[in-house]
Amino acid sequence: MLNIIMHSPWPYRLLRLSIGLLFIWTGAVKLMNPNKFAIAIANYEILPDPLIIPAALGIPALELLAGIGLLFDIVLGFGLTFGLLVLFLGVLATAMLRGMDIDCGCFSADEIRERGSLQATFVRDIVLTASVLFLFYCRQLKAGSIKPILWRRG
Repeated sequence: MLNIIMHSPWPYRLLRLSIGLLFIWTGAVKLMNPNKFAIAIANYEILPDPLIIPAALGIPALELLAGIGLLFDIVLGFGLTFGLLVLFLGVLATAMLRGMDIDCGCFSADEIRERGSLQATFVRDIVLTASVLFLFYCRQLKAGSIKPILWRRG
């Protein structure tokens, strides 16, 4: 099974396209209503007020670029996606440690209606981060930049 996943181009393509479209969608949703996203950012109480509006415009723009990069298999898209996910994980971890129960600002304000939305989002972002690392590994493997990991049976 692992052999099929590692040597077939389809798992790589489908995962890359799925994550790319997800990032394009989330970036577009936030850019369509930057004031709502600015409120979500302000609720985290991390940034000073003068930086909230630039962040509310800049983060979605970066999400769009990351998604487009993944769609077109551009290495910058992988790095940008990974960087954004690490940023999101840090912000979510900070909010959880502070006991906040706020809208994560990821997709829509409806997320706050779910109890533990920050925890669920944190787990989702860990899975996405692992997926992006897997994609990067597959990309490097395909390019011949690295040798495949040999899996041994115990």
